Amino acid sequence: MIFKLKICSPSLILLDMEKTLKNIHTVSSLTQEIKNLFEINFKFIKVKGEVSNLKKQSSGHVYFTLKDKNSAISVALFAGNARHTLIPKDGDEVVIEGEVSLYAPRGSYQVIAKRIAKTGAGDLLMKLHLLKEELSAKGYFDKERKKALPKFPKKIGVVTSGTGSVIKDIIHVLSRRYPNFNLLLNPVAVQGPGAEIEIAKAIHDFNKHSLVDVMIVGRGGGSLEDLFCFNERIVADAIYQSEIPVISACGHETDFTIADFVADVRAPTPSAAAEIAVPDKQIIQENLSKIKAAITHGTSSRIKLHKAALSRIKSTRCFESPYSMLSIFIQRLDDLVTGVDQGMERFIKHKKHFLNEKKKTLPLFSPTVKIKGAREKINSIQEHLSSVNPKNLLKKGYSLLFKENSKEIITSYKQVKKDENILIQLSSGEVTAQIKTIKEVKK
Repeated sequence: MIFKLKICSPSLILLDMEKTLKNIHTVSSLTQEIKNLFEINFKFIKVKGEVSNLKKQSSGHVYFTLKDKNSAISVALFAGNARHTLIPKDGDEVVIEGEVSLYAPRGSYQVIAKRIAKTGAGDLLMKLHLLKEELSAKGYFDKERKKALPKFPKKIGVVTSGTGSVIKDIIHVLSRRYPNFNLLLNPVAVQGPGAEIEIAKAIHDFNKHSLVDVMIVGRGGGSLEDLFCFNERIVADAIYQSEIPVISACGHETDFTIADFVADVRAPTPSAAAEIAVPDKQIIQENLSKIKAAITHGTSSRIKLHKAALSRIKSTRCFESPYSMLSIFIQRLDDLVTGVDQGMERFIKHKKHFLNEKKKTLPLFSPTVKIKGAREKINSIQEHLSSVNPKNLLKKGYSLLFKENSKEIITSYKQVKKDENILIQLSSGEVTAQIKTIKEVKK
C-alpha cells in the first residue's frame, strides 16, 4: 500500500486556523444568539403552572417560579404590566401570557409575563375570542355605524358601580371641566354573576326613556374574570342597539373588552371617558374670548374702512355739488314736461274744433228732420204704389181677362180656345164673353 502525503504551505495552514477561529463564539455572542432565537420563536406564548417562590420588589417588579410535576421556569412580571393584571400568590394555578426571553447575566431563560389569570381563564379567553370574531363578522365593530358624540351634552348618563371610585373620578373630572353638568347614575354590579344583565338593562333603560345625551359604561381595572361581564353578548347587544352614543371605559389603558370594540368611543380609563364626554369649559371660554376679540377687532377695522370710503365718496364732485351732475337731467325733464303740455294743448284744441264741426251737423240728425224725411219718402212710395194699382189702371179703360172656371189670368191668345167663355174684369164690374175669333198680332 502506497500513502501519498500532501504538504501544505504555511500560508494555507494560517488561513484554515483563521477560519476555525471565526466559528468560535464568545459566551456573550452565543447567549445573544440564543436570546434572539427565543424572542423570535416564542414572542407570544401561554403557559400554565403553579406559582412558587414569589418575590415582590420595592420597584414594583414581581419574580416567581412557574412549575409543574416535572419542570420549572422563571417568570418576571415587571411593574408596568403588574399594574394591569392579577398578582398571584404561592400555590396559585395560573395561565401566563407573555414571551420567552434569556437573562444574559445568568444565561437562563425566563418568561416575561404580560397578563396573568387563574386557571380557568383560558376558557374565558377562548370564549372572548370566539364572540369577538362573531360580532366582528356581523358588523358590530364597523366604524361606519358608530355615532358621533354631542359637543355640548346637557345630560350625562353613567352605568357603573354606585359605591366604587369610578363614579367619584368621573364626577371629579366633570366638576373640573364642565361645572354645570347634569349627571344621571344608573348603579349596577360590575363583576360577578348577573352583572352583565344589570349593565344591559341599565343601557336599555337610558334609551327607553331618552334620559341622557351621552352614556359612559365602565369600571376600574381588574383581572380577566373581573372584567368579563363586559365581554358578554348581552352587553354587546345593548351597546350595539343603543341610540344614545356610548363611551366604554372598562379597566385600565391596556385592558380591552368586547364593550370597547362595540362602543362608539373607547376611553382608556373612566376619568378619560369623562374628559371625552364633555368639553373643558375654561378652554371654551378662552376660545370664545379670542373669537369675541377677533370679531370686535375685525368689526372695528371694517367700520373704520367703510367710514374712510364714505368720506371719500362724500368729498366727490357729485356730493359737493349735485346739480352739476343732475342739471342735464333736470333740464331734460323740464323740456319733456313742456313738450307734453304743448302737445296736450294742441290735442285739446283739435278736439274742440272737431266738436264744433260736429255741432254744426247736429241739426241734420234731429228726430223731427228724420221723421219729416221718412214721411216724405213714405208718401212718395204710396204715390208710386197708387200709380201701379191695377184698379187705378182699370179706371183708365184697361181690363183683365180670366178663365171662367179657373179664374186664371189670360195674358196670351194661346191660353184660350174658340167658343170658350172668359171673364172680363172692368173697373166697375165683371162681364162674361165668348171667344169667337183668335188672332195672333205680330209685333
